Amino acid sequence: MNDFGVDIDPKDINGLFKAFDYENDGTINFNEFIRVVVGPMNAFRTKICGRAFQQIDYNGDGTLSLEDIKGSYNASFHPDVKAGKKTEDQVLTEWLTTFENHYNMITGGQNDGKISPEEFIEYYTHVSANIDNDAYFELMMSNCWNLDNKNNPSQMSYAGSSKKIAFVNSREAYLRDHHRNLFGNDKQAVF
Repeated sequence: MNDFGVDIDPKDINGLFKAFDYENDGTINFNEFIRVVVGPMNAFRTKICGRAFQQIDYNGDGTLSLEDIKGSYNASFHPDVKAGKKTEDQVLTEWLTTFENHYNMITGGQNDGKISPEEFIEYYTHVSANIDNDAYFELMMSNCWNLDNKNNPSQMSYAGSSKKIAFVNSREAYLRDHHRNLFGNDKQAVF
């Protein structure tokens, strides 16, 4: 604090340190610092997290369980499942535990195998603290949880086109994505 010229009474330093050290491990890491400086998520981001939570909560009981996650997260593509090191249920259970551990580290609670809305929001508040732009946060959540049901590759069109993706050719993808071949006469593309 002295090195950066922050004028604070030495007797207040311990209280300030405890406010930043929400993991209660005696240190302040970068994420703790950012999380406290940025503060809670704004209403826009909180609403997006609520939408994601509701979409994942298939049975509508207000918590996310292993069965709910199975409907939204395909663990068969996880590298440890592909390598035969873990089962899909083990990967999904670890995923659930990540949310719970983060929340319980702050609140002192215990894991119960289900994610509450508060646990979900707190986890994404932590993620949100490192994302400056609301639009980028919305894009991240939409892509992660398929909020707009647009993550089916066969339904995605190229920018400015109604064509559907069936086969990706590097040159064609470059030209379409960069709108350099609107008239079919671009001979300068890098591919």
